[in-house]
Amino acid sequence: MQIESLFIFSLAKLTGKSKIYRELIKRRLSTADRLNVGCGINFVENWINIGLFDIPGGIYSLSKTKNQTLIIHFDMTQEFPINPNKIRYIFAAHFIEHLNFSQGINFLRNCYKVMRKNGIIRLNFPDLELWSKKYYENDLSFFKKYYDFSKNISGLPELRTKGEIFMSQVHWWDHKWCYDFDSIKDILERAGFSNIARKKVFESSLPDIKKLESDAPDRILETIYVEAEKLH
Repeated sequence: MQIESLFIFSLAKLTGKSKIYRELIKRRLSTADRLNVGCGINFVENWINIGLFDIPGGIYSLSKTKNQTLIIHFDMTQEFPINPNKIRYIFAAHFIEHLNFSQGINFLRNCYKVMRKNGIIRLNFPDLELWSKKYYENDLSFFKKYYDFSKNISGLPELRTKGEIFMSQVHWWDHKWCYDFDSIKDILERAGFSNIARKKVFESSLPDIKKLESDAPDRILETIYVEAEKLH
């Protein structure tokens, strides 16, 4: 079966052709059972790989890469074009913080709807509690490590204080909300999920976790890892 990649762009807008594309996407996803949300350029074989990008013009469109991998542009804040109770695994790395609070809850509810019983969702995101703790403790080494890792890949301006670096983490990356374990547990429960637990990097019930999860030091430094299950 052809490996498919699904790129879902956060600022896409519905057009007159959207119904046509939704039906086509549904057909393409009819055999899917695992989603890699917020994949960036990390396309993992046998997963539907979902990236968070802007669509020029804000439209649905279809295209293919040179190796014929399918690219489907779709607004992830909308209801997923996937039949209920189909998906076994959802992996969402550094994605949910790019949604506002209401969109984050809606995203998890949509995940719950399409997941089958005993399906597992794994979320990775910057840990608000960790950042706050490091700020309160005046742990300057934490902030220096994060800044040194990040400035070379992100075009960050010159930042000199822990407060400036903290605010860059919140605002520079177009983040719209921050979470600690208690707050992510709350919205996972609102969506219907159970058995919500903190995990370590690469500690997971998901297959292919070492292909899915980043081993970049700056990501591990600031990230919290959480898994939850759909029981009903």
